[in-house]
Amino acid sequence: MYILYSEGGCNFSGTDEYHNGEHINEECYEYLEGLYHLDNECFWSEVDSELDNLEDITEEEFINKFPFVDELDKKQLREDYRECKIEN
Repeated sequence: MYILYSEGGCNFSGTDEYHNGEHINEECYEYLEGLYHLDNECFWSEVDSELDNLEDITEEEFINKFPFVDELDKKQLREDYRECKIEN
């Protein structure tokens, strides 16, 4: 059995894996990093929520919220940030 959990308010996420009632594997992360690694679709949904609340945040401050993303996704974050700033 594989259990995925996340709690944004308490800033944690992860997985637990069991086989025949025995705990065999565990992964723990801060909330957004866990979503990035374990539930990528949900991660990008959270990014969209962050983009709705940019106000006075700079591009670098926004990108620095996601130090765990790979270079390709960092590029996507930059594009999303710039597009959102143009729209507002």
